[in-house]
Amino acid sequence: METNRTNSDFKDLSFEELMDDIADKFGDDKVLDGLTILYKHYGFTPSYCNAEVVKKQLELYNRDANEGKHDGWYHLGECYAKGMGVQPDLGKAFVYYTKAAMSGHDKAMRTITMMYIYRVLDMPITNDNDSMMIEWLKKAVENKDLLAMCKLGNCFLKGKCVPQNNEEACSWYQEVAWEIEFSRNYKCKEAINYIFRRAKQGNIAAQFGLGTMFDYGLGVKKNGKKAFNLYSKVVEQGIICAKTALGRCYVQGIGVKQDFKRGVELYTEAAFNDEPVAQSELGDCYSLGLYGVRINYLLAMKWYRRALNHDGWTGDFSYDILASLTEMGYDYVDGKDSAGHDVPQNYEHAVKCFTIAAEYDWGNAQWALGDCFLYGVGTSVNRIKALEYYTLAFAHMGQTIDDSLTGDNIPYNYEELFEECSSYSSDKYEKHVEVLCYLRHWAKVNGKKMKIATCRNRRNYGN
Repeated sequence: METNRTNSDFKDLSFEELMDDIADKFGDDKVLDGLTILYKHYGFTPSYCNAEVVKKQLELYNRDANEGKHDGWYHLGECYAKGMGVQPDLGKAFVYYTKAAMSGHDKAMRTITMMYIYRVLDMPITNDNDSMMIEWLKKAVENKDLLAMCKLGNCFLKGKCVPQNNEEACSWYQEVAWEIEFSRNYKCKEAINYIFRRAKQGNIAAQFGLGTMFDYGLGVKKNGKKAFNLYSKVVEQGIICAKTALGRCYVQGIGVKQDFKRGVELYTEAAFNDEPVAQSELGDCYSLGLYGVRINYLLAMKWYRRALNHDGWTGDFSYDILASLTEMGYDYVDGKDSAGHDVPQNYEHAVKCFTIAAEYDWGNAQWALGDCFLYGVGTSVNRIKALEYYTLAFAHMGQTIDDSLTGDNIPYNYEELFEECSSYSSDKYEKHVEVLCYLRHWAKVNGKKMKIATCRNRRNYGN
């Protein structure tokens, strides 16, 4: 086994990078053999580096470690892992790395996980050990460590310590692509170089992540053609989420001639394979009549609901879905869409749309359901349920109903409205419901901007 490494390379690379380098060239199961050769040629030799400098560094690392500084523990681990001024000892290195990891050192967390994955430790392969070691990587991920996200993606790709899942692997690399845009720190360059290297080696998850970067210009110059080519490669490997991305390229003409039919076909294939973004996009197609698809609110409702059923799936896509469902509900009530086009008036379907969105705590839909139950629109009159939904909607303003009836923030003329509503009934629930109706009406008439006010703009909605 020829490592093609120099003394300088061995000194400057971290132990984690060394292990990755050997694994890339010879395979994960050859890392220990490669390290043994490196130790023989470069570890703990006079030509390695200046002995006096190493001695002073070791003293500094020991002092930092004794003071509880995690960098000290980490660097001591590096010394024992690479033989810097001491005899190489992977067992001691692991101990020091673990101490650093326990103090929150991200690189140490990654390193001990990779030591286990590459089997350079005298540690049995068990489910308990798999779970313990992958938790270290996840802790680094929680700290927004971009390389840890990439390596967690690799674990899913290879089935190391976690069940093999190509889709999950791709999602982690895509997450890194977006974090590169948001983070904009020194770690980004490190992650970008890593993704480029892995993609070149044929890592399909890295290729998908790199495609996302070129698609949106995340950390690299935007390049639709490169994005399209990378997505196409990943689709050829059977990755479902890449079909959604490729479908977007076709419908928007990104790196390829615009082709609505092919794009919608890809969305449909991915949606039937339970890909949530494709389901959301297909819902948009049916609710808005996009890309040559005929408007069909029932199919839109179906695909939106399936997209929302994915556990933990939140963010801009889910917000768009909830706003669109609420918009569709209003269209069913009005018998027209926001552009003035006729829509079959159907109060029962309106209630279904509002109910789905309300289940996911969408305030505007909760208000609409309150109206439906108060006035018997598409359902029987039920003032108690109306109150419940108004209360939920009111919570989006950080208020309770009782808060709205007292205090210094009472809107103009609100006291008169309260007195007028109070005369209708002595029943507390009924009185509160009527007051809330007037509050909503007053805000709408006077053009007041309330977080829970009706909004029919699908894509610029703030809940």
